[in-house]
Amino acid sequence: MARTDEGIEYPNDYDAKADILADLEAMAASIDLIIKNLKSSEESNLANKVDKETGKSLMTDEERQKLAGLTNYDDSNIRELISDMSDTLANIAESLDSLSEIQESQNQSISNLQTNKADISDVLIIEEEEEIEDE
Repeated sequence: MARTDEGIEYPNDYDAKADILADLEAMAASIDLIIKNLKSSEESNLANKVDKETGKSLMTDEERQKLAGLTNYDDSNIRELISDMSDTLANIAESLDSLSEIQESQNQSISNLQTNKADISDVLIIEEEEEIEDE
């Protein structure tokens, strides 16, 4: 018969123990399988490992000679060219700024000349009109 405490019903002890025992047996079987897989993996790794032997290498003499002949790439010339180009671009930008200022000044001068021309034209027209009136 099930036992109850404070409104909570518990299965009888025999059923609970049987369920726990079944769970433990399932866990034990899983652990045994994990251990078996680990041992198999370890044995495979051990079978494929390479032991260090005195006087032997994983590289051939030819590969070792190729590596000995390698040198690091010297990019100092390219870096210098990039620096020079950067300086040149900065100079071009300054020149463009100067040209822009000159063009702005010339535009202002042209505008002033046009204004002066209009003023002179107005004065000449007035003088002509006065001469015509004087005749």
